[in-house]
Amino acid sequence: LVIAKAVDDDTPDEGGTIVYTVTVFNAGPDAATGVAVTDVLPAEVTYVSDSPSQGTYSSASGLWTVGAIADSAGATLDVTVTVNAGTAGCSLTNTAFVSGLDQADPNPANDADSVVVTVAVTPGFRRLTATPGNDLHPAWSPDNSAIVFDSDESCLLYTSPSPRDRTRS
Repeated sequence: LVIAKAVDDDTPDEGGTIVYTVTVFNAGPDAATGVAVTDVLPAEVTYVSDSPSQGTYSSASGLWTVGAIADSAGATLDVTVTVNAGTAGCSLTNTAFVSGLDQADPNPANDADSVVVTVAVTPGFRRLTATPGNDLHPAWSPDNSAIVFDSDESCLLYTSPSPRDRTRS
């Protein structure tokens, strides 16, 4: 089996709607039965709906029970979500992987795929709060705007609304 993951908008706004698509393809040489794929949504999005080409999807567990797929055939799952408030500047990774198959897969190396969504940021205040264990990392952009990342640099917390002069006299 081969898993491919895609998203219709990889730079959405907070509150925007995006559609994740998972495709599972049976590259053969035989039919695959008992196919299941797990696609747990990131905590920073809210489930809206799903549309599998076959089988059923549980948003609570992330389990897509696909069933049987003929040799050289595939199935798709579209999951529509809303990007949560407070996520501007964050990179959200969504991974899908084969979690069930009755037969041995001759190439398990392609049984998972991920897509990264980076929530759009406009200059201005964004979630800049210091909490215990949350180190803030200030930096400067090429235009001298102040930018601040969280400790693992996955979320942009603040950008200054205009460039600042960072030189001292």
